This record gives sequence, structure tokens and C-alpha cells, in this order.
Amino acid sequence: MVEHGTALVPTLINVENFPGIADSATRYPTYGAHMRDCTPSAIRGWPRPGAGVPVYAGTTPAAMVAHGRIADEVEALKGIG
Repeated sequence: MVEHGTALVPTLINVENFPGIADSATRYPTYGAHMRDCTPSAIRGWPRPGAGVPVYAGTTPAAMVAHGRIADEVEALKGIG
């Protein structure tokens, strides 16, 4: 990422939506189970960039994430260091 000048813009608050996504996946029980299984470890296992990789806070507003939650994303980033 450093070599190509690529920044990392994770959207950690989207993980909050995993349980709801799983609940709505009634036609796809395997997918729903996967979302439930990965929810607890999703942030704990988030990849950490190496030295020199810029990290920016961003969100992906859509039906499941309200606009204006950038402060929540910054707090989530602080939470993982």
C-alpha cells in the first residue's frame, strides 16, 4: 500500500449491521450463520496497516448506515488502535 500510495479507509461501524443482515437472510441460512459467526471477531481481526499507510475515517452510508456517523467511525478506529 505504501509503494502505491494507497490509503486504508475501513468502515468499522458497518460491523454493527451484521446481526441484522443475518436476521434478514432467511432464504440463505448458510450466509446468515456466517454473518453471525464473524460478528464477534470482525473488528478484533481487522487488518492493521503497516507503517506509512495512511488511514482515513470514512463511512458507507446506505440503507443500513445513516448519514452523519463519521464521529462514530473515528471512535471505532480509536478502539482498535
